[in-house]
Amino acid sequence: MEYPIGATGPCRENVAFSGGPLRVCEDGGKGGAAMYYRLVVIGGGPAGCAAAVRAARRGATVALVARNARGGVTGGRAWDPESVAAAMPNRITVYPGTGRLWDPDRVEVVHFEGYTEELRAGNVVVATGAGSPADWRGTLHRWRYGPRRAAGKRDLPGVVLVLGGGIAACELAAGLAAAGVSVTLLAEGELLPAVDRDAAEVVGRTLRRRGVTVRPQTRVREVREGTGKVTVVTSDGTELTADRLLEAPPRRVRCGHLGLESLGVEPDERGAVPVDDRMQTAIPGVYAAGDVTGPKDRPALARAEGIVAAENALGRPCRLEPELVPYHIRVGPGAAGVGAREHELAARGVPYRVVRLALLPWGPGRRKGFLKLVSCPVSDRLYGVHAVGPKAGAWAEAAALALRTGLTSGEFLRYAGAARPEVLACQ
Repeated sequence: MEYPIGATGPCRENVAFSGGPLRVCEDGGKGGAAMYYRLVVIGGGPAGCAAAVRAARRGATVALVARNARGGVTGGRAWDPESVAAAMPNRITVYPGTGRLWDPDRVEVVHFEGYTEELRAGNVVVATGAGSPADWRGTLHRWRYGPRRAAGKRDLPGVVLVLGGGIAACELAAGLAAAGVSVTLLAEGELLPAVDRDAAEVVGRTLRRRGVTVRPQTRVREVREGTGKVTVVTSDGTELTADRLLEAPPRRVRCGHLGLESLGVEPDERGAVPVDDRMQTAIPGVYAAGDVTGPKDRPALARAEGIVAAENALGRPCRLEPELVPYHIRVGPGAAGVGAREHELAARGVPYRVVRLALLPWGPGRRKGFLKLVSCPVSDRLYGVHAVGPKAGAWAEAAALALRTGLTSGEFLRYAGAARPEVLACQ
């Protein structure tokens, strides 16, 4: 049976901490026979960890090859190699190092100590993510604690430049600003281009109110590093100096070291690994998920891709429906949404209707949130739902199911709204 995977259910998996010993392979394979695993996952970010967890829960033995035990941009401590291996010590083995494909069923692991090891795989999921531009690599600093932990990090820099205008960049900037850091956000295009415009405006106002300098439509032309400082030259010639330069997705795809080209996989014009809606590459038995298939700004989408890849690798056909994966921004009151956005439909010339509802006020100043329903003007079938407020994520999750089942906006409010008394009236 084939089934789609979108936002609800499968991509909201949480890994509990077992408290058991972490199963990490540090010295196995030195001259020994190759270990066999039903699934070998290369990459320890959101997509790789999600694929490993799903395969382990299906009863498969999993090898997780990860350069960093703390993972990538996970959006939560539970999505890193250390945690998933501790949660399933008998199913997931972590191999610290980098991986390379010699054949569809042979993976070479290069350990940090310098020796190599061969793994035999029933199937492979590539989830190596994306990296920094080569000419900035010595200047960029990785913020490994994530945006929601920035306020708790000690020895914070005084001035920080954040590259990016997506969800991760906004959350990172907000967390640093809350800790008293002077933050400038440099976005190449619009702020939050993948988000509903009304929700993006609320997030932008929240950032500015917290002291973040937001500079949209700003391209970085040059990066120079001095003594304890870094200087960024923008496309209009402006020079900005800071203590740290931090980077938030989307970034440059990182797949050149995997050996995929020698097996017949040619990257596309972005350098990404081409896949179909089952996350299958051109090589049978080799799947790809996450930023390696193209930079994305939603860890939830990367996790959904990892789950789809794992399911198909284990012979359980399913496909990805990215339009059913919500976005969630944890800045200020919070914003979330799923499905079509109003400005997208307007640009495509698609007729639509918008119903905007006020939500109960919250917090200091008793500010009101909103719930925005975009639907067909004839049939009233939902096209998209976007919300701003403390319960925005819950609205988006319910809306993903409503979009999947083809509910109208009236039905959605009748069923979902009945359990959520914060809806007031049309604005």
